[in-house]
Amino acid sequence: MFSSYKSQLIYSSSIMLEKAVQSAFMLGNRDTVSDVAETLRNVILNAFENSSALRWPSHAEHIGKTDDILPTELCNFLKYMFSWKVKYTSTQTNRLVSFIGQDICRAVTNGEWKMPKHILVCMTLRHLYRSKQLTTLLNRLGHCESHSLSVKLETAIATSLEQTSSLLSAQILREPNAQSIFHSEFDNYDQLVNTLTGVGSIHTAHGIMIQEVLTEDNGGTVHDVPSIPRSRERSLKMSVQEELPDCYVGQRKSPSYSVTNRVYPGSEGSLKLAKEKSILWLLIRIYSSAANQEVPGWTGFLSVTGSKPTKLTTVDYYPVINHPITEYRTVQECLRYAEKATTEVEQEYVVTTFDLGVCMKALPLIWNTTVKYQKHIVMIGTFHLICAYLRMVGKKMACSGLSDVMLEAGLIWTGSSQGVHTGKHYDRAMHCHKIVLESLERLLFEQFLHQKGMSDIFDGLPESSKLKIQDLVHSPSEQLLEQLMNDTPLVTYIQEYCKYRDKVCEGEGGKTAQFWIAYMDHVWLVLSLIRAVETNDFLLYAECLHQMSDLFFSFDGQNYARYLTFFSVFVANIRDSHPGATDVLQRGAISVARSFIPGNRCSVEKTMKETFMKHAKSHSGAGGIGAGVTGISSNYHAYQRWVQTTRERSKYVQATFNMADMLTESDSSTRHRDLRPAEIQKSEQEVCETQEAIKGFINPFTIDDKGHLYCISSGAHEPDANENDILMAETRREEAKEAFIKNRLEAHDKLLTPSGVDLRQSTSTGLWDPYFDIRQAKCADLYSTAEPMSTEEVTPPLFFSQIYLAFQFLTMSCFGYGDFRRRENRDFQKTSGNADFRTKENRGFDFKKITDEYMYADKLAVYCKQMNWTRKVTFMPAVGGFAGTLEMNGTFYGSEGVFPSQPAAQAAAYKTACLQLGIKLGEATQDVKELSVSEESLIKVKQRVKEILSSKANGLWTTRLPVLYKELYKEDPPENLEIHVQKWTDIARAEQGINTDNVIVYPVLEDPNKGKEYVIPKGQALPIGDKIIVYMTFIYSCGHFCVQKKESLIDEIAEELESFCKDRPVPAIDQICKGCYCAAIYSSDNSWSRGEVIECYNSEKSFDVLYVDYGNMEKVSSRLIVDAIRWLSEKAAAYPAEVVYCSLYGVAPLTGSSTVEGDWSDSSKEEFAELVKEKELLAWVRGCDDNVYEIELFDVEKPDVSINEQLIQLALVRDLNAVTKTEEEELEKLEESMVSNDPDPLLLPDGDWDVYVGFVNSSLNHVFVRLVGEEYSEKLEKFQIRLEEIFKSSPDDIKFELGSIYIAYVDGIYHRVQLLAMDDTKWRCLFLDHGDCDELIPDQLKPLPVSENKLLPYQAIEVSLHGLDDIAQDTTALEKLFDTALGLTCVAVVFSKDTHISVVLYDTEGSGDVNLNNAIREAVENKKKLQKKPETDGKATVDLTELIKDINEETSQLSQSRLERMNLDSKGVQGSSSLEQTKIRPSSKEDDLNNESSSVMKSEDIPTKNLYSWDRNEPNSQTPENGSSAQILIEKLEGLTVDSELDKFDVDDLYDPKKYRTHVLPPVLQFPKVGDFMDVHVISISDPDHFLCIPYEYFEVLDELFQKLNDYFVEKEQDKHLKYEDVEDNLLYAGLQGGVWYRVLVTKKIETDLVSVYLVDFGEYTVMSLDELQPLPSKFWQLPFLAFKCKLSGIISNEGEGNWSEAAKFKFIQIAHDRSLVALFCGEDKGQIAVKLVDTSQEDKDVCIDEVLINLNLARVTGGKKPN
Repeated sequence: MFSSYKSQLIYSSSIMLEKAVQSAFMLGNRDTVSDVAETLRNVILNAFENSSALRWPSHAEHIGKTDDILPTELCNFLKYMFSWKVKYTSTQTNRLVSFIGQDICRAVTNGEWKMPKHILVCMTLRHLYRSKQLTTLLNRLGHCESHSLSVKLETAIATSLEQTSSLLSAQILREPNAQSIFHSEFDNYDQLVNTLTGVGSIHTAHGIMIQEVLTEDNGGTVHDVPSIPRSRERSLKMSVQEELPDCYVGQRKSPSYSVTNRVYPGSEGSLKLAKEKSILWLLIRIYSSAANQEVPGWTGFLSVTGSKPTKLTTVDYYPVINHPITEYRTVQECLRYAEKATTEVEQEYVVTTFDLGVCMKALPLIWNTTVKYQKHIVMIGTFHLICAYLRMVGKKMACSGLSDVMLEAGLIWTGSSQGVHTGKHYDRAMHCHKIVLESLERLLFEQFLHQKGMSDIFDGLPESSKLKIQDLVHSPSEQLLEQLMNDTPLVTYIQEYCKYRDKVCEGEGGKTAQFWIAYMDHVWLVLSLIRAVETNDFLLYAECLHQMSDLFFSFDGQNYARYLTFFSVFVANIRDSHPGATDVLQRGAISVARSFIPGNRCSVEKTMKETFMKHAKSHSGAGGIGAGVTGISSNYHAYQRWVQTTRERSKYVQATFNMADMLTESDSSTRHRDLRPAEIQKSEQEVCETQEAIKGFINPFTIDDKGHLYCISSGAHEPDANENDILMAETRREEAKEAFIKNRLEAHDKLLTPSGVDLRQSTSTGLWDPYFDIRQAKCADLYSTAEPMSTEEVTPPLFFSQIYLAFQFLTMSCFGYGDFRRRENRDFQKTSGNADFRTKENRGFDFKKITDEYMYADKLAVYCKQMNWTRKVTFMPAVGGFAGTLEMNGTFYGSEGVFPSQPAAQAAAYKTACLQLGIKLGEATQDVKELSVSEESLIKVKQRVKEILSSKANGLWTTRLPVLYKELYKEDPPENLEIHVQKWTDIARAEQGINTDNVIVYPVLEDPNKGKEYVIPKGQALPIGDKIIVYMTFIYSCGHFCVQKKESLIDEIAEELESFCKDRPVPAIDQICKGCYCAAIYSSDNSWSRGEVIECYNSEKSFDVLYVDYGNMEKVSSRLIVDAIRWLSEKAAAYPAEVVYCSLYGVAPLTGSSTVEGDWSDSSKEEFAELVKEKELLAWVRGCDDNVYEIELFDVEKPDVSINEQLIQLALVRDLNAVTKTEEEELEKLEESMVSNDPDPLLLPDGDWDVYVGFVNSSLNHVFVRLVGEEYSEKLEKFQIRLEEIFKSSPDDIKFELGSIYIAYVDGIYHRVQLLAMDDTKWRCLFLDHGDCDELIPDQLKPLPVSENKLLPYQAIEVSLHGLDDIAQDTTALEKLFDTALGLTCVAVVFSKDTHISVVLYDTEGSGDVNLNNAIREAVENKKKLQKKPETDGKATVDLTELIKDINEETSQLSQSRLERMNLDSKGVQGSSSLEQTKIRPSSKEDDLNNESSSVMKSEDIPTKNLYSWDRNEPNSQTPENGSSAQILIEKLEGLTVDSELDKFDVDDLYDPKKYRTHVLPPVLQFPKVGDFMDVHVISISDPDHFLCIPYEYFEVLDELFQKLNDYFVEKEQDKHLKYEDVEDNLLYAGLQGGVWYRVLVTKKIETDLVSVYLVDFGEYTVMSLDELQPLPSKFWQLPFLAFKCKLSGIISNEGEGNWSEAAKFKFIQIAHDRSLVALFCGEDKGQIAVKLVDTSQEDKDVCIDEVLINLNLARVTGGKKPN
């Protein structure tokens, strides 16, 4: 039908048909491509002109709609291109059209049309990764906007949010009409910085605001984020948070209100109903397990039968509180935040959730000011409550066999056992307890069916009930569950089983079953609380609180016992105390709906950890978490901006994912993970394996002996005397709780009884008194709250090994050892027990008595002879007697008591060994098991054991070995097979199980490679005068103890050892020698630690190991090598030793010497241990003697009085600084009786003194001066000449003695010194004429004859500044003294010469005398006033006095007029580093200190013009009177395009050499005067003597310049090129390098096509070809040349000037490169600007870059001593 439209193709027969067709096509479409392109370009430009202006800030909901933004013609064109059709295109095609179309529109408009895709992707990348490099990469590929725009947009959002509300975010509904609840949660945020100094660690308080709206009709108002004028602001300008108002609680008050109810009315029975639902779940799980398990685990079943939330809870962030939450003032601020926000949403009651630590501060604050906080309700966080409750359960179940069951079932491994039983690993602990609970319930239900004579679980139920059960199994739902709970036969059946459980709990099934039922009830209680949270069941929540507080009374959970009891009673009576609050709490105060998964609400404080904490601590964007605050946490403004905009940024992420079709809802978003079939099968398998593990030990419900309490893994039973105490703990805890409520909460007139009254002796107590100090109870009294029981004839319970460990701690502490091992979370590693024997009541012991002691000894002698074992007994003196330890075959058995004599203690240890080995009195000797097996049989057995272990790579319990042996080989193994296996170390490695007496054996891994021996480096020295945070690790005495710094790497070391040592070969005994380093298992916590072998005992085949990271020592026998010793890995050995050996400064024993351990009293050690236990400590380093640091300790939470002073006040130690009259007389007699080698004392003149201030010993009370004049300083100069003669004539062979006087050669001067201490490399000396101490090497010392020494009195005089005692150690006061007096000559007016010389210093150099004491006082007062003023502008602040002090020492003193002319910010510095001991000794004469350094020019000699490397006298250069300001340049560059050329030259003129030479060089960069500051940005670093900076004020201008410069040359057609002869030296051009155009100055023409150029804005030289050069339009000549060369002033390399080490270069680059800093200009030095660089990015501290290099021993002060 189209024949009439056929065309004819005529072509030559000489060409191919295909070629002819192609040529015809191209001929017909010759101009089609360019025509289409031109049409589309015009369409796009027209659409851009007609598009609406971009809203600022652009919100995700506004820009996320991309349907109508693209021109229709462009969309049709792309659709034709992708699919050849316009209508009915696929979703993928439409998405590609939208994305590529937006890319085209942005490219056509040169980026001026801001498209949704590019903004969304840019903001998404910032939220997820906050990586400038990644954003820039995608920006250059055309996929998103620039990184700069994302920062500006985020800043604009934060600014607009600030205008909306200071607290509430835009998401929170104000004045809601619907039922709702608004509540808050606050927690601490700690981020430790892993640096050499630890500077920059974050301790702040963060909060989340939570709003639950229950209906769809919300009502109320939501504040929209307002639009603001668009600006170029890249940083949020906020006023720095002022100091929080002080908060003093004072005498803590107790709550006072009527206690009407014990339980919340109406909640009775909620717990019973929840338990019955859980029992129903258990029954259908058992029923379904017979076939293929279909019923999910407990959590999954709760979800599938729960209600789906209709709306999600709104969660947003409060502004950051820049203070640690451990302070009362921070807690007060948190309550203020919550109250202000709650008032804004018009809710009556302020509901706030804290963890217990904060509650312990918030509640006393509320109770002390009840009127102010009468509308506040403080909730205890559920998440931490569950963790603490699990810790109590773990204490109770220690050594019961629970840990062994979990290990055998594969639920945990040895390394994670502790975290499970202490509740620290929440998810893992809950998983393990749920599996064990279900396994035990199934075993108990088997006994229930057996008792009823039933074979099937539901035999007795009618068919209707069975059909409902089958429906619930196959299709569980909330409706079916409710129907079954109303099914009478089934409910009756469940109640019968519950009654059976109750009978077993009461003891019908025996004591072991009774004990394990109690454990099961504890876990059910935890699950019930979780059910209450996840289903928002307030009634169940209230009853669970009432029940949970009981357990804390039994197991030393004192804080939770006190506060949780109060909180449960408070909730029970809240209707009376807070009318109407119940309705608010029931709406959702206990949980948060964060997903649409049914029955899966989250606790409030866990929400905090999974939102803010998870976001803040994330280092990457995996899973959409967000990039966290890494890198910005120390920047207050960026930190606040990140917090405030997190919610808005997440909307961009959601809009981006929606744009990419990545938000389609699936079943996974509304179904719990535990409902997956694989998870259901996995849980069933774990339950079955756990059941088998229990049956493999002892089933607690089938034990025949019902009269004893057994450990189900070892089979050992608890002694009769202790069983009742253990089981009665359940009852007695309820009695203790009831007594607490009655005597504390109800008895209002007895709440404030003085502290110290024992509840067990009097009922008159206060809330704050110890309600029941379990730590004062004896072992048998541990689980009792009744009257103390007699310990006569009572053996400590073997079942609860923590009591034994506690007693061992007693004996060790009595002997002088206190072990505070610190592990993960840097907490003290406590033993499992809770006995504290450091109280006065327990210092007198009732000695235990051992009967039949000789029979035990005889029996043990026979046993050891048959076993070929040796015995060794050691004794330790204890308070009032002795404790004994018996060692047999590498195992230790303690006397477990204190006895009046050594034989009695020995007999007790024998008895302990007999009981544990099963040797009974009265039995014949032959009853002791024999090991007599033939050698042939043993070889056969050994081979079989090796075969069994070969398949047990994860180990095998020795109790299981005989069972497997008999199953495999059908014959009984030899008796005591376990003992044989432990002796076969070549095939088996034995390891003691955690918290159990059982042993695990592993196959020996054959590894021929011997581990390498490494040397652990020494730890870093502590600077004298520094204050650091430490933790106590081990205590020998007050004069010898060990600490670790807070920023230590001990956790990394532990992780490395744990992973490396697990499967490493065992070292041979002969390889272990004295001095070698190894990894050793510490016996108290079974953890790997690094150790040094310090002694080997060949006869005993044992050795002593010193743990180099903790300071304690332990003996390891050869038998335990397989368990306890491994070689170190190279990585583990590379860490320096973390222990720091210390002694308390200024204290000594009451009698004796501080260096003798035995002279320290036991009471001083005990009190010291009590004061530092489990606390973060502040250590002030006051001195160092032989690598032992003398420190003054402070409790971080109670910093007012040092621990040293507390011990002195308690009369436990002697104050060395307070000499009594008697001591003075004794010293005088001693001095008179000795012939002194010292010269006569210096005769002090009357009247005023001329003095030289030479040394300040960290206090205004310890200032050393020298008298100036003919009789003093001039004589000293002559004496120093004499010292030089003696030094040069002295022999080289010298015998040094401590205390002797020597001549020291230091810095070209000879001094008198006294030798104080000697170590391997450096000797500490006291400079007798100056007062300071320093470390010297032996070559610097020569002896000084006594006769010569007596020629001149010692010149150093120690004085204190009169009237300044209260600020003697104030940092500002010391800095002021350094600035005004140190190294100078002053006049001293003497006020007192009695006990200490007190003076007032005057500066008389100026026109008038200046009272320096008054000046110091005024400086301190002014600093306090300045700290209270808010910051008024954004200028950088710097610690001027610290910088000027450095310049004084290195160059010269700035004149007072120069100081006054410095333009400083009025705010000053909020904090500075601790001052070290500062000293100045003259180089030759005192006046030399005032000389100017030759390398630094005086201020009046420094030119104020540019300091470039080219000729500054170039005739074309000019210096305008008023240099171009950055703001003017920004405005000029804003509107520049190619069409808006501002040049006075046209394009052709640029290529005219004559006209181009008329260009004027840019204006000169103006530098500050010497002593003035300038903000700079470091752009390039070679070393500290060679680096480049640019002024920070031009930083943004430079960006704008380069953007315009590159845009110009991109748009400009470069059809012209420069000729070689047209290029002139010292003229600016545009140079192309790496695809980027730069401003370059031609310095020299090299060849016909090459020129040498200088990148004027980056300070680099390079070579370019003529093709890479273009004339530079004059508009780009307006900016000064920005890069200028610098060097650090006042420091040089340790190896000499210019010879910088690689370490120094690397550190300098690390802390300064590409950073914005403050520069103090110090002059010009060899063509470079000499500056001091200061990092002011931290809120509380300014960091001087040169000081960092000096402190790290990478540099030294110019003219200073070269370090050895």
